[in-house]
Amino acid sequence: MHRGEITANGLRFAYLEQGQGPLVLLLHGFPDNAHSWEHQMPALAGAGYRVVAPFLRGYPPSEIPRGGHYDLATLATDVKCLIDELNGGQPCLLVGQDWGAAIGYALLAAYPQSVRRAVILAVPHPGEVRRTIRKSPRHVLRSFHWFLFQLPWLPEALCR
Repeated sequence: MHRGEITANGLRFAYLEQGQGPLVLLLHGFPDNAHSWEHQMPALAGAGYRVVAPFLRGYPPSEIPRGGHYDLATLATDVKCLIDELNGGQPCLLVGQDWGAAIGYALLAAYPQSVRRAVILAVPHPGEVRRTIRKSPRHVLRSFHWFLFQLPWLPEALCR
């Protein structure tokens, strides 16, 4: 396994890479980083895949942009640009876990041509989340951190 860097969507992204073959892109969750995939990467590489686990926007050692921009549309564009740079614009196999799953759903909605197959872990489809909240508004309390992180000023204020 080795570490590399690439520029995509105007930012410098660090990543872990192993193997050769069709690209499998692994998107980590929050508060994890690319190292959370270290135990899965050898098995996928051994099965004949080129496995890349990027450190997503704002996760060191990738670049931390000034002014934020951590909305799902921007994060999906980051991943689309990573796929273009890493795979010559060809679609890849995508695995997303937790926050990486949410980014995966956004990528699939905005850029379906960039993904050949997707495995989404630990996060239900956004349509199912909406249905669940309509049926049981109390569910919002269990998932408050998702909504909290969407407020551009509140998390930083709470950390002070």
